[in-house]
Amino acid sequence: MRHGCPLIVRQGTAAELLPKLADECGATVCHVVADDVCERPRAMMMAGCAALEQSGLQVQRWDNGLRATAYVADPTALPASFPEYVKAVSALPPQAPLLGEPEDGEMPVLLTPLASEGVPSLAELLAAAEAVTPLGARAARSLAAQATLPPYEEAIVRWSSALSLGVLSAREVLASEGL
Repeated sequence: MRHGCPLIVRQGTAAELLPKLADECGATVCHVVADDVCERPRAMMMAGCAALEQSGLQVQRWDNGLRATAYVADPTALPASFPEYVKAVSALPPQAPLLGEPEDGEMPVLLTPLASEGVPSLAELLAAAEAVTPLGARAARSLAAQATLPPYEEAIVRWSSALSLGVLSAREVLASEGL
């Protein structure tokens, strides 16, 4: 439990679970980060957001308005790197997820706890991951113990100074190694 909110664990797709969860807690708006750059996570995010919108919720994409800080007023104060930003915002108090500040200054909490399936054990998580691992990836695991460097890689490393200076060509190095 963090900030008065218990962890809620559910298993299923975002598209099927998010609208149900939003309905259970009476949400009207869902704040989400920008779409992932990788295809599969982006597709899952887009499906989840579409399902929320279809159920009548407003989906608010991440922007600097979700974290009201001095950076909004003075963009030059924005930290130069993401780790610096994380450090800076981690020190800030949590913001109320509602429009406006709570009357008593406290973060709103759910009055009725939502049902949770509980945190799966490590064995359950591994079994779930294995169930969705593509067959090709599972087959490739048996090859992991094999060397992945080409047979000439060690020769190239040994002869790298001569190669970088242009004294020898890669062909000459390989020939000298009998490759």
